Amino acid sequence: NARLVDLPDDAMHAGQEFHALIARIADNAWAQRVHDQTGVQMARYRVFTNESDERRHAALAEHRDILAALQAGDAERARDLAERHVLTARDIAVAAVLARLGR
Repeated sequence: NARLVDLPDDAMHAGQEFHALIARIADNAWAQRVHDQTGVQMARYRVFTNESDERRHAALAEHRDILAALQAGDAERARDLAERHVLTARDIAVAAVLARLGR
């Protein structure tokens, strides 16, 4: 939600809700379990991806693109965008953790 992008905690919760909604509407029990299990682990790292205004704005744009692909019925594009979104967040979280460790 664009109104929340400048509010880090609220933006993070809105993003989590977006991810959970996508997992639910996928109607795939395996994907839902994976989302639930990894969500618990990712919660501790999500704060790192949420620290920068730039990343919050980028994540909002990524969410909008994923939603547009879903609305258009383009499952392959939605999957590709979602995968890129998750991998980008992973890379940012790993870089932030390594930076905090002085590496």
